[in-house]
Amino acid sequence: VGSIAFGLSTPAIDGNLMRILSRAFELYVPVGAQLFAILYDNLKRVYPPDASSFTQSFMDLGATVCLPKNPKCELCPLHAICLAHKNGTTALLPVRKEKKPRPVEKHTVFVLRQGNTVAVQKRPDSGLLRGMWELPHVDGWLDEEQAAEALANMGVHFTGAVTMRHVKHVFTHLTWELRVYDGEADDLTSFTARDKNEVALPTAFRICLGENN
Repeated sequence: VGSIAFGLSTPAIDGNLMRILSRAFELYVPVGAQLFAILYDNLKRVYPPDASSFTQSFMDLGATVCLPKNPKCELCPLHAICLAHKNGTTALLPVRKEKKPRPVEKHTVFVLRQGNTVAVQKRPDSGLLRGMWELPHVDGWLDEEQAAEALANMGVHFTGAVTMRHVKHVFTHLTWELRVYDGEADDLTSFTARDKNEVALPTAFRICLGENN
């Protein structure tokens, strides 16, 4: 904003510029705060006055020539001084931090039905999916015997055939792997009984009802 809108001699460092200069100077520093600081400190010394066009030219260079994949090095005005081009390391730069794998949580979810209603309960007012409706569940994957015992402790039992299936839901920072036990139940007084088509369940629990529910 400073350089483009007001013509100030203020380095504007976006993803395009990080890519261009990482290649030009063959900087094996992962994209992030450290690389930003290195580039800013060095650019600040040489950034021209009235830098609007200078900043825009770098952004355009990164958007059209120094591309993330298959860069058009032969068209680049920097190719004669670009160390990555000279050393054949263009495809290795910029360095990206490895993404940490999402943590995985396993839960056992109970779809307790009575006709067209299902047992639901409110989630806590803090944390993930705070304050929303959820299906009854416990941490970890339970086998059939353990699941029946857990339900008994909640004051409810399945009354007929039970379907077991597995579903997965991926949040931005977390993955839930859910073992679902689904069947008719004898007593839902420990929970809130709601029409399955009307209760506002978050997707993580809605998928536990099954595709045709």
